[in-house]
Amino acid sequence: MANKYDRPGQPTLYKPEYCQQLIDFMSVDHYSEVVDVVRQKDYEKESTRLVANPLPFISAFARSIKVSTVTLYEWASVHPEFSNAMTCARELQTEHIATNGMLGLFNPQFTKFAAVNMTDWRDKQEVEHSGNVSLSSRMQSLLSDDDKK
Repeated sequence: MANKYDRPGQPTLYKPEYCQQLIDFMSVDHYSEVVDVVRQKDYEKESTRLVANPLPFISAFARSIKVSTVTLYEWASVHPEFSNAMTCARELQTEHIATNGMLGLFNPQFTKFAAVNMTDWRDKQEVEHSGNVSLSSRMQSLLSDDDKK
């Protein structure tokens, strides 16, 4: 699939140093500490709170090196070292989502949506059934009619 940066028939724009650059790009601190200062005429009070840093995106890295996300996935299919870097990048993104979600720094609905749609995590529910399943007399007669044929 062609994109606006790589044109068919052109030499690849891939460089081995993109592997480490991608990992560095995705290796952002999950959160920052912010100090709030409240001043009134006779006292001053400081409090510290955590603020989530922006979630890093592979697509943003692609734009930073002037290629499309499709190109990154094509490189990953051809270059094993870049495939490893992409895997690491996705793991770093998952850690960012999970860490900020568990600390309550991301909206819970966003955290669940992001975890299910951006990671390999799934919202799986197991249903255990106990008891008997019985067929109606009509179903039993239809089945016995099929056995006679």
